[in-house]
Amino acid sequence: LPMAQGLLLWLRYSLSAEAVTRGRARAFVTYPQILADWEATMNRLGREMALTWPRKPATIRDQVSDFLTADLRHQKADLAALQQAPEVTELVLRGYTALLRLSENHDDHAGLAELDEQLSRDNRRAHLEIYPRNHELELERARQQLLITQMGQEQRRLLESETRLSDSLRDQTQARQQQAADLQRIQQENQDLAGQVDQLRNSSSWKLTAPLRWVTKKITGR
Repeated sequence: LPMAQGLLLWLRYSLSAEAVTRGRARAFVTYPQILADWEATMNRLGREMALTWPRKPATIRDQVSDFLTADLRHQKADLAALQQAPEVTELVLRGYTALLRLSENHDDHAGLAELDEQLSRDNRRAHLEIYPRNHELELERARQQLLITQMGQEQRRLLESETRLSDSLRDQTQARQQQAADLQRIQQENQDLAGQVDQLRNSSSWKLTAPLRWVTKKITGR
């Protein structure tokens, strides 16, 4: 999806969200505001939305401050940079600026008036004119790319499952082969022991000592 088109989609959704929530309890917050002073921002959110936090921000100040730091923000762009970006149209910049004003004051009349103008019929027509003529094709390409990505992920998942199954079957086969070898060895050992017992019982010494074993059995009772 081209950046310019994506920004226009963002603007459309942002304007719609602002319009349907106007007059309700709401608050506008930016990520820099949270990083700059999260405690004041949370207190403002509580006031503007009539919220009672389960734990007051002041009671968790140390825990939050330990991990919420400015270096968490990996991408930065100020208004001057946005003004120079070719993908950022005037409509997008005006809408973004109006939303920034509302993050400072949710009742900012100038910001609300700007958003109302953005939703006007003329600006809706301007949105359509700025959209690429082949935007449907672009969207279809994006959907196809997403489908290809999902199919690739599914293929990798199936290959991984097949590999795990193959490994499991190989391990089971090796285990069965080992069990068969162990069984064969035990059977051979039993046969060897049985043969040794038969040889012992048929030997002359076994026969000659039979009376002695009989007397020993009588004496010991075993």
